[in-house]
Amino acid sequence: MGILPRAWDGKLTHTGKEYVPAHVVRASHMGARRFYVVDSNGDVSDGLTDFITENGGRMAKNLVRSVAALIVPRPGFASPQTARAAELGIPVITAADFLATPPETWA
Repeated sequence: MGILPRAWDGKLTHTGKEYVPAHVVRASHMGARRFYVVDSNGDVSDGLTDFITENGGRMAKNLVRSVAALIVPRPGFASPQTARAAELGIPVITAADFLATPPETWA
């Protein structure tokens, strides 16, 4: 007698999220790159967040050297984050330019 394995539904049991193998994530458009988004009123556009995650990118919680780009709402936007990005050598791009750039270029 033994325990019969249950049919696997493709979801992780402890989180309920769909399992995605690492090689699939690396092969996605943005290659799991992290992006830090700054908005003028403190809110992040859901459309921008969805665009990043649907193309294999991730949202960064901290502005560190491993962040692929700092996304700002408009040209000339100044904030402590833009100054920090300049110190770290992180490219700063507007949300409109980011959405117009093909995701493959960020991989």
